Parts: sequence; structure tokens; C-alpha cells
Amino acid sequence: MGDRLFVGVTTEQGTANLVPLVQLRAGRYLALDSALAAERGWGAGLLGVLQRRGIEATARSWTGERFSDLLAAIKGFVRKEEAVTWILGGGLKVHQVAVWECFHSRGGGDTVVYADPGARELRLLSFTPDEKLLEEKAPFEARLVCEDVVGAFGRRVHSKHADRLEDASEPARWRADAVYRRSWSLLWKGIPDQIDPSEEMSLAAWNRILKEECKDAVRAEIVEKLQAQHGQPVHALSATSLNVAWNLGLWTRALGLKRAPIEAFGRRWSKYSYYFERLLDQIVFSEAGERLQIDRGVEVGPYGTDHAEQEHDILFTMKDGTLVSLDAKTFDVGRKDLDARLMNLTRAAGRMSRFVVAIPYHVDDLAEMPKTLRELPFALTSRDQAFVIVGADRNDLWLRKNGSWVDVVRKGAPDAIRCRSVENWLAGLR
Repeated sequence: MGDRLFVGVTTEQGTANLVPLVQLRAGRYLALDSALAAERGWGAGLLGVLQRRGIEATARSWTGERFSDLLAAIKGFVRKEEAVTWILGGGLKVHQVAVWECFHSRGGGDTVVYADPGARELRLLSFTPDEKLLEEKAPFEARLVCEDVVGAFGRRVHSKHADRLEDASEPARWRADAVYRRSWSLLWKGIPDQIDPSEEMSLAAWNRILKEECKDAVRAEIVEKLQAQHGQPVHALSATSLNVAWNLGLWTRALGLKRAPIEAFGRRWSKYSYYFERLLDQIVFSEAGERLQIDRGVEVGPYGTDHAEQEHDILFTMKDGTLVSLDAKTFDVGRKDLDARLMNLTRAAGRMSRFVVAIPYHVDDLAEMPKTLRELPFALTSRDQAFVIVGADRNDLWLRKNGSWVDVVRKGAPDAIRCRSVENWLAGLR
């Protein structure tokens, strides 16, 4: 809409005004700050985002809580002869009524826009010369990036991964090649997850953890390298020392595994969880990379500090101004951890944003899975936590508890839970 002036009331939910401003290509924006909004700085983030996008954005504040206070302020801020697009949705109901009254009383030439999150569309209203109300609808099409959304809430993206993904055929190999897949899943049972960091582990105890599979030559090589690092003989291995050995790539040899075939962010794999994150990346970008705005390895934190308060494995920026965080997990995740992640996401992107867990769940591997992972779909369902699976194929899975075991059952079977495949979930993500 070129140089047309947009006017909206500042709200804590910063994206309520961001979406129509970006989608309708506003040239200028006047933010109306209540005393509370000005005191808490709710509008500063949004103004910064708009200014970085080349939109002339300013704020004016008013005092008083009555309908007439805002009405009088608006008449003082906006020239009567200037055509305005008024944004509904920000502030209290009384503020929205005042905005509507300004629109209605000024006559033709002005429009109102409202972002309807339920219908996922913008609604534009205007009056004809004979006082008839016209309404147009347009689906959300705002081209936003994650920096826009978190910026509107006073946060910034500290960093995100920009390296290219590997060959997208890896998910097909993981699904079809049971030997290959299970070589990775052995890392569920590996070191250092089973070691108490406060304990010193003797070589004998270490060998028992490895089920006597560690060959003497490999053990001797690990000890030799650790002695060289410590500068003294090693008779016991601490969890720290074992992590060093892990990062040297020696654990995979001790378990008789091949060297990890894929690198994650420029480093060798050390745990199954790292590999699964990359596997999930490849599926997501293959399925939706051309359709959705997707970032990965995104770290977010407040302005004015280098400290990132949250990290997202995969982050989708939706056209309605919300974020969807997809988090890869290969083990149990507690309620406190889920609550903390959701709270941080809400701070950075508002109440409408979503947090989803993704887990590997190949039905051919049920017997080899740790119990915590095998039962994780039921735990997440009981916590009302959204989740998806990377399974044997692209289809959803229906599971039912059977004592300490899990049965795969038909769709809609009694007492069964639904496990959505990541592909089907992505297909419905708009």
C-alpha cells in the first residue's frame, strides 16, 4: 500500500500488528502506546523489526483509561485529510472500539484490517459512499523470518546453522537397512550415558559396561592416548576421560561399529541423538523446504547480552506470525524440561507458538529400544505434549500398552494412541 499510514494500538502480542503490516506492505506505521505499554516497552521490539524492513515506524503514547481519552489522542496524532489503514486486534477491547469509531467517523478513504488467527486470514473492511460496509478476505501470506517474530517480542537470534545438508537419501537408508540402523541405536546403550560423572571407573568396570566387547588393543590405545593427555599413567577412567575417548572416535571402534558416515555441523558423530537431529533435518527439508520458512540450530536470547536462553533444533516461521519448534529426542524428556522449553518459546514468540517433540520409532526395533523410548509416546500423550515419529515409513502408527510391552494395532483401536509420522504432520503444517 505504498506510503499509506497504518495505525494500531501496541499490544504485548507483538505479531498481532506485525502480520498485516508486512503482508500489506505498509510504508508508514504509527503505534499508539498506552501508559502500560510505554512503561513495559512492549512496542520497542516491533518498531525495530519494522525499521529494519524499511518501514517508517514511530510511537505516540496517551494517558487515561477511558474510551474518550484514546479517541481524543488519535484525533491529535492523525491528520483528518490523510487516508489511514486502522489495525484492529491490539490492546484492550475499549481500545479497539475507539479505533473502530475513528475509522467509522472519518468517512470514506479509510480501511480497517484485522488478522483472524482462527481463520488464518486477514479481513479488510471499508465503507462505500452510501455507508455500506465492504469486507474482503485474504489468506495469511506474510513473508516472515524467525528474526522478525522474536524481534517483535524483544528478543534476537544469536546464531543459527547455515551449512548445507547432505544427501537426502539418508532417511531411506535408515528405514530400510536394519543392520545399519541398529548400529546407531547401540549408542542408546553406550558411554558416557551410563556413567556417574562423580565416579572413577576402573578398566574392569568399564569393560563390564561394554559387555566384554572392548578389545584389548582398542582399550590399550585409549589408555595410551589418555595417558599422553594427562601426562601420567591412567589406572581408572573418569566420566570426563571417557568423554575424551568418545570424542576421539574410539568408542565406535570398541563396539565394533563403523566410523559415523555423516558429519553434524562440521564434527564427527558422538551420540545417536546428534545423528537423529541431522536425520530429522533431512526429512524436514526434503518434505517442506520449498514450502515453509525453516531454520535449524537457532539460538535465541534477549537484546544486550550474548547469552542465549533457548535453542531450537528446527524452527518453522509461519505466515500467521507464530513459531513452531521441532525438538529431536532419543530418550525420555521430563515435564519440567518441557514446561521450561514452552515457557521460553512463549517469551520469544507469543502464546500461539507451538513446541513439538520428534522421536525415532521404527516398529522393527521395539525389542531393542530402551524401555523409556518404547513407552515415550504414552508418556508424551499423558502430558498432553504434541509429538511426531520418524518411523518405518511415512504412515501414522497406532500403539496400545500391553503390560510392559507395546502392541502395534489398527487405526482407531480401543485404548490406542496415535503417533503421527513427521511427513504427515509436515503436510498439515500451514
